[in-house]
Amino acid sequence: MAALVDTNVLVYRLDDRFPHKQRIATQLLRTGILSDTLRVPHQALVEFVAATTRPIRGHVILSLYDALREAEY
Repeated sequence: MAALVDTNVLVYRLDDRFPHKQRIATQLLRTGILSDTLRVPHQALVEFVAATTRPIRGHVILSLYDALREAEY
């Protein structure tokens, strides 16, 4: 049975402010991709771009170009 990926998992995979969460998110996504048990909803991709490109306390995770490229891949 497939599961939907939450936006937070996608964001934590690239947010180096939280290395422990980053490792967990990366492993979860790798496992899900290899086993074909994860699905990424369109809404999560839209939220991912918004969350990774807006500044939070002066920190921006990705440029708009990089966020759109990641979402496309």
